Amino acid sequence: MASDPKLDPDDWETVRAQGHRMLDDMIDHMRDLRQGPVWRPMSDEQRARFVTPVPTAPVSLAEAHDDFMRHVLPYAGGNAHPGFMGWVQGAGTPVGMLAEMLAAGLNGNLGGRDHAPIAVEREVAGWMRDLFGLPDGAEGLFVTGASMANLIGVLAARTRALGPEVRTKGVAGVEPRLTAYTSRAAHSCVRRAVEMAGLGSEALRLIDFDVDQRIDLFKLRAAIAADRAAGLTPFLIVGSAGTVDVGAIDDLTALADIATAEGLSLHIDGAYLQREKRGLAAGDFWPCDYGPDLSRGFRALKTWFTLRVCGLAAIGASIDNGLALARALQACIEAEAELELLAPAQLNIVCFRYRCDNANAVNRSIVIDLQEAGRVAPSLTEVGGKAAIRAALFNHRSDASDIEALIEGVLHFGRAASGKGAP
Repeated sequence: MASDPKLDPDDWETVRAQGHRMLDDMIDHMRDLRQGPVWRPMSDEQRARFVTPVPTAPVSLAEAHDDFMRHVLPYAGGNAHPGFMGWVQGAGTPVGMLAEMLAAGLNGNLGGRDHAPIAVEREVAGWMRDLFGLPDGAEGLFVTGASMANLIGVLAARTRALGPEVRTKGVAGVEPRLTAYTSRAAHSCVRRAVEMAGLGSEALRLIDFDVDQRIDLFKLRAAIAADRAAGLTPFLIVGSAGTVDVGAIDDLTALADIATAEGLSLHIDGAYLQREKRGLAAGDFWPCDYGPDLSRGFRALKTWFTLRVCGLAAIGASIDNGLALARALQACIEAEAELELLAPAQLNIVCFRYRCDNANAVNRSIVIDLQEAGRVAPSLTEVGGKAAIRAALFNHRSDASDIEALIEGVLHFGRAASGKGAP
């Protein structure tokens, strides 16, 4: 493995210059889209370029960029081109590109916790609430697209129908069976959402549509009545606000009235999907067949660049560095009488605590004090019923000085919280 674990460059100015070239190339690409084809198929030779071993030795950022420009960019899906009109996919904007660059540089994790990106997401959700006239207090969640939105809608309706215990007990033993309803013109991800919710595709009733390709309300009511008569439990209607084939909009007001009268949940979908043997809609590998998302971003490009430019050896050395730091932290803890190791450092996570009376409360306080002080930020967990300071050493930029700061901070705030010394 490489001896230097750093994944940041030694020469930031070279990266800056190359970054400007990359940005210029993408701005030129967006500006000149109309001058090129919407889409071009890859030759067998081009496809073969993407069947390679994992990169162990690094290449320069310039070389990876050159490969991207010659072998990736010309063979993109074409949804940014003004001539693209096949599916419901965004075309992107220069502003959006720059914003995504900022987001990538920030590298935020929006699963939770208290930080500004969460506030931004909630603000935008609030804008959508106001634009669509939803009630005050309504919240929203940003998802990848219709596939995840429909899955969440089905899961929410399932929980409403069966109660929160379905999340622990599941639906295997539920009687009577649940049934859902949607148009035959609805997106196929509605069926997949019902499957992924554990209900089985047989639980979804596909209702015929009228001459305008809107769901037939008479047949919908009849299907609900027939299922109730058979001892089943209708629970969900999925309406379409723009069907796959022609963009038809179901009578959403009437569907809402039916859902209210029948005590069902109503979910509204708007999407597309069809495959071909040739052309842009072809391809023998569709990632949506292997996971819940259809609207998927180009997440692999970040990894492609990182592996090629940094090289597997340097990434491995960085991981080794985290493991070494964990062992060093464990040694510091074991050498300090005021600290107690709660679990051996088997990988790069170390759990320990400050020894004192009322230790659980004190160690919770220590973690929060450290986070608010801003020098180091471990998390809190429990090990054997004991509140534990959890140091997860995954950052390739961490070094011995950060371990020293953590130990010093824990002792400092631990003594203050336990009354052993002034902060």
